[in-house]
Amino acid sequence: MKRNRRNKRSGVAVIIALTCLAVVSVVSVGILRLAAQGRQQARRHERELQAVWLAESACARAAAQLALDAQYTGETWNVAAEELGGRAAGQVVIEVSAPPSQPEIREVRVVADVGASAERRARRSKQVRIGVGNSQPPEDREP
Repeated sequence: MKRNRRNKRSGVAVIIALTCLAVVSVVSVGILRLAAQGRQQARRHERELQAVWLAESACARAAAQLALDAQYTGETWNVAAEELGGRAAGQVVIEVSAPPSQPEIREVRVVADVGASAERRARRSKQVRIGVGNSQPPEDREP
């Protein structure tokens, strides 16, 4: 009879050990998923901030170009991934137009994208008015 009790205790110990292992595995998988989601969210936030700063930089770039040449109409500005920290490249489209009634003003519209694929891309746009022929600072406008 002693052997029978010992076998039952061994069997119960194995079941308890397997149950504990299963619980630890489920908890570990949950923690790993949370860590992966946090990392994705951090990268998404990083791309969004880079897009904001690229849009700001593009407005400054357009102001500098307009200071050199009042006929500047814009450009597509490609920024290498290495310049943005090595994760994703950026592209900024700068469009400059002159309102017909105000030849000394230029409307600058920029669209900054960081990331190649549509689902991982961060996009920010900005519109400013810049005076040409004088030293007026850019005037922010909502897009």
